Amino acid sequence: MSQKLKELRAKEARLAKLTAELKALENDKELKTDLKLREEIEALLKKHNRPATVLAELFDLKGGRGPGKGAGGGRAKAAGPVRKRRRRRLKIYTNPVTGEVVKTRGANHKILKAWKAEHGSETVEGWAQTQE
Repeated sequence: MSQKLKELRAKEARLAKLTAELKALENDKELKTDLKLREEIEALLKKHNRPATVLAELFDLKGGRGPGKGAGGGRAKAAGPVRKRRRRRLKIYTNPVTGEVVKTRGANHKILKAWKAEHGSETVEGWAQTQE
């Protein structure tokens, strides 16, 4: 067999394989829903006369880039930080033996751990006063 004939057979085999993969993709339900969604989004953008880049701005798909985070720019940052969860209450522990005061929002405090090791957790928690 000549080299050209071998090449033809190999390309025909690859074409048959790709055709089978293409048919499998055409029958894929997830792909169909994705394509339908894309068409609907493109129609909506066209209806409102907007470019596709608006989607990146609307859904903040710039990869976390914003003012002060690299190239580009954009709108000024909103005033104040955006909290995602409620802040813990401030606890004030007063050691009655030494009179020492510890203010903390969590239990991972060096002095507080030492007190709990020395006096016991329940005793130290009895020294706590909570503030908002």
